[in-house]
Amino acid sequence: MKIINIEKIVGLCYNGFIKGRGIRAMQKKLTIPDQIALMKAEGIGFHIIDETEAEAYITENTVYFKIKTFAKNYEKYQRGPKKGQYVNLEFAYLKELAILDGLFRKLALDMCLNIEHSMKVQINRDFSANQRDDGYGIVAEFLKKHNYIFRKLSKMAEKNSPYSSFLYRRFLEEPALWNLTEVLSFGEFVTFFIYYYKKFPPESPAAPLLQPVKYLRNASAHNNAMLNNMKPRKDFIPNRALAERMAAMKIAGKGARKKRLHIPVIHDVTATFLVFDQVVRSRGVRESTFREWWEFMERCRIHSEYFQTNDLLLANYDFLCKVIDSLDGIEYNIGKK
Repeated sequence: MKIINIEKIVGLCYNGFIKGRGIRAMQKKLTIPDQIALMKAEGIGFHIIDETEAEAYITENTVYFKIKTFAKNYEKYQRGPKKGQYVNLEFAYLKELAILDGLFRKLALDMCLNIEHSMKVQINRDFSANQRDDGYGIVAEFLKKHNYIFRKLSKMAEKNSPYSSFLYRRFLEEPALWNLTEVLSFGEFVTFFIYYYKKFPPESPAAPLLQPVKYLRNASAHNNAMLNNMKPRKDFIPNRALAERMAAMKIAGKGARKKRLHIPVIHDVTATFLVFDQVVRSRGVRESTFREWWEFMERCRIHSEYFQTNDLLLANYDFLCKVIDSLDGIEYNIGKK
């Protein structure tokens, strides 16, 4: 493993700040008025939201690099006097996407948390009826195979967190399944979930789709921008099980479906919807979740005029509506596209 020389990094940062150079030609510090000027130079318009209002919004509500990242959803002129500038992009569009991104992120995280809870309910329910294991054997086997998880749990027990330390200590005192599921991270729990059902079939039909759910959960929990680049990526390989299930469900045409599943966030949220549909049994949770997603889709249309010339965003919106509609058998007092 390559060792990072922190003194060298600090020196480069210092030189980059003082001399205006360094790794990748470090960017110059910009004031907020400078940031507005730079966006104008890149073709971003301030006709709906003026520069004064935009400056106030960046000052009080966001940061430049956070809101600017949503510009990836827009094309640039490739030739002519505007070469390098964005095509038909207003600051108001970026602000709207930033707002929708926050709402999307919250819904995605809530759905992932409900999936995690339901998976824990499922494995405890199945384990309770399983007479082939006492709850200790499966845990011992799992931790022997995944020793790094045991080491991590042991370290966590040594910390003094008022919220979780006692859970780790209780697990070490009684290393049983019902304690293990309470101390694993979601990614670790997914690993255990798959391990359990391979040992005690039948395997869950959700298992092949859990990796995209983990990615979505981590991104939403870490407050990452999610709607900032909704273009298909050639280097992104879709989950095979997801592609097969989407084809069987006949959601959109083959070409459109292939494009959508090459967009990481659309791919991962689609997989999460399918897993949610498979593992969440609570009618109340299902109804509230689908209702909230339809309300979000309605919210996306409040400023539909902002996006009427962006075929990329419109296609992604239409696809997500079809995914939700295909799984939701409940009628609400809100419109559907």
